[in-house]
Amino acid sequence: MPFSSNSFDLVVAWSVLHWIGRDEYLQALGELVRVSSSVLVIMDFDPLESYRTPYSHRPGFYTFKNDFEPLILGSGIMKLVSASQFRMGLDGVESITAEARRPFARNPVNWDCRKMVVFSKDYDCLPLLGSADLLET
Repeated sequence: MPFSSNSFDLVVAWSVLHWIGRDEYLQALGELVRVSSSVLVIMDFDPLESYRTPYSHRPGFYTFKNDFEPLILGSGIMKLVSASQFRMGLDGVESITAEARRPFARNPVNWDCRKMVVFSKDYDCLPLLGSADLLET
């Protein structure tokens, strides 16, 4: 993205990650973290198992569903503020439990499950180890 690091107090990615190709996925997540100075909000699909699915309006094109939260937390500078899982159905929005998502295959809850996560940027998320800490046994 053509923005300086820490350019925005709030960065929101709302239901877009599943459209990003696998070659660009980690880079896209890294860019969201990089341009955020304080808060990052992501809402997207949240399957129990990662999968891809053909896009019905364009042959040969796929969308990819996987859990983005561990990758963002793995950056070492983002911490979890809150997370909620839900399903958007004809009757509105309903909370989802892990039990409702099992079994995975052919369970419509898994196809519809979304997760919204709020992260905050904190460069002190990882513990600081000095050379003395590394030498201790």
